[in-house]
Amino acid sequence: MHKDIWLDDCRQWCQRIKFLSEDVEWSEKPSHSGWLEATSGLLDDRRVTIPNLYFKGEFQPGRMGERVSYGLMYREGKEKRRVFMLEVWPEHDQKPGLALGFFWE
Repeated sequence: MHKDIWLDDCRQWCQRIKFLSEDVEWSEKPSHSGWLEATSGLLDDRRVTIPNLYFKGEFQPGRMGERVSYGLMYREGKEKRRVFMLEVWPEHDQKPGLALGFFWE
């Protein structure tokens, strides 16, 4: 899909997000022992599934603290793209003046 088209579609879909499609349950991430992940579909105000978008979360425990990321992801077929990502890092790991990391495609 052409970049401008999927971004325009995502902007419209993001305005409609109101609910997660199910309770988020964290489970062990198969590729990383000890890490947890969760995913959920996204719903509009009528609780209708919004196409191609989903929530993804990751929890990474560490000796000095935990890192958590929450993402809004785009998927069409095998193609996956990050639309928005919020990362929360342990205080000792943060750069001066940076409390949260935001990424917007």
